[in-house]
Amino acid sequence: MEEAQQRGIPLLTIDEKLPGIPYVGSDNYRIGQMAAEEMAKRLPAGASVGILAGSANQDAHMKRTAGFRDYLREHTDLHLVAVAAEDTKYRQAALESADMLRQHPDIRGLFVTSAVMTLGVIDTTEGNQPPIHIIGVDTQSDALAALRLGRIDAMISQDGHESGKMAIDLIVKELQGEGIDGDHFISNEVITKGGCGCLSDERGLIDV
Repeated sequence: MEEAQQRGIPLLTIDEKLPGIPYVGSDNYRIGQMAAEEMAKRLPAGASVGILAGSANQDAHMKRTAGFRDYLREHTDLHLVAVAAEDTKYRQAALESADMLRQHPDIRGLFVTSAVMTLGVIDTTEGNQPPIHIIGVDTQSDALAALRLGRIDAMISQDGHESGKMAIDLIVKELQGEGIDGDHFISNEVITKGGCGCLSDERGLIDV
């Protein structure tokens, strides 16, 4: 960053936000809110939920966690009883979810902040009675396959193609002398086996 700035080369980041640098990607705080709203539709008032997040040092995972927590507190009667922040790895997520459920057997819903971690969580929780409702993030093919099979309740979409296209458009603007300061958010959708809807501005259905 310092070398680019010294040479007058404009910077932007994709997916992971850095202070003072134009950003292209998801509104990760809103992703957390969307997940919390969807979770509230699936659980009775007073139910306990948990969060399995990626690295506590990554802005995306911190924002998703904060959005979920704030929405639960401000708009629902659900209780957040546990939060774990680890690396975004399949095996670690499987171990963390198993440990979380041992400590909090009353948990009925889990928000998982990456698709890879979500796959690890469903392998641990599948067959649990009563079932654990799971909402993840991202739209990689193996996660969508699990969604089609009913192993995941919902995924919040994150389209890498849209991020790439938006980044190129912004680079062109910069080269033409237009400023590209600030955040530039892609669209995100709540994808379920039956369709999709997003907070207050629903965009229609996405069948999976």
